[in-house]
Amino acid sequence: LIINVDASSGIDGKFQAVCGSSEDANTLGQLLQAGFLYKRYQAQKDNPELADLLDQARITPAGDRVTLRMSLSDDQMTALIRKNTFALKM
Repeated sequence: LIINVDASSGIDGKFQAVCGSSEDANTLGQLLQAGFLYKRYQAQKDNPELADLLDQARITPAGDRVTLRMSLSDDQMTALIRKNTFALKM
């Protein structure tokens, strides 16, 4: 797993997973897309900021790798923090 984050103005994140084969990368990419779609649907009513973030995420399988790119502005990050999006729920 390779993670790159640029937090100079807003946050740009790139997560890259190296898989055993291109078939594994395609499967992982499809599972991630399905998971993001499901979570976006769940968050749509209670946390529209999170739903927007998940909608903007780009998942791209390429060869034996899957790349996930996400970008959010300072305003989006503030809104997510105010909604306690990153708080652990027990």
